[in-house]
Amino acid sequence: MDCSKAIAMGAKTDEDFWDYFFEEKNKPTDAIKLGTVITMAGTGSEMDGSCVISNIERKKKYGYGHRLLYPLDENCNRQYQSSSQKSWRLPS
Repeated sequence: MDCSKAIAMGAKTDEDFWDYFFEEKNKPTDAIKLGTVITMAGTGSEMDGSCVISNIERKKKYGYGHRLLYPLDENCNRQYQSSSQKSWRLPS
C-alpha cells in the first residue's frame, strides 16, 4: 500500500519524484485516488495518509504523509484477521 501511495502522488508531477517529495519536502497538490484491499494484518496503512518507501540506489528509507494519500475505500475480509490479536480485529 505504501508504494501505491508514493506512486499516486508521483504520477501527478513532472518533477523528479525522489528529489521533489523526499529531499526537497514539497507537498503534492494532487494525487491519484486510492482504494485498498487488505489481505493480512499489518501496520494500518489502509487507514492513514502516510507511507514509508525505500530507494535502494540511494540507500535511503523515506517517510511521507499527506491528506491526499488517504485511501477513499477499504475492503477487508475478516477471515484474514483470524491470526491477529483480538484487540486489533474489527468488531463482528
